[in-house]
Amino acid sequence: MKRAFLVPAEGALVRYPNNPQMVLAEAGANVVLDSYWRRRINDGSVVVGKAPVKKVGAKQVQVTVTPKKKNPSDSHSARNDLNNEDK
Repeated sequence: MKRAFLVPAEGALVRYPNNPQMVLAEAGANVVLDSYWRRRINDGSVVVGKAPVKKVGAKQVQVTVTPKKKNPSDSHSARNDLNNEDK
């Protein structure tokens, strides 16, 4: 489906169709243009705007996080420490 950047009309509080607790941010949002949003455009609740352009720095860095490998003896170390305190 087609997407568009929509901004609520001044003073309008526009809810999302699949989550009525969420409202369209004043700054706008990129949404899928389904029948609900097309009706909001037609009734003037929202206006089609331009999405803000993200500025990309000169250098992009990709960060990869690798999980720490579990050592089988680590899971029992706390229990062993408690048992050693009793002696």
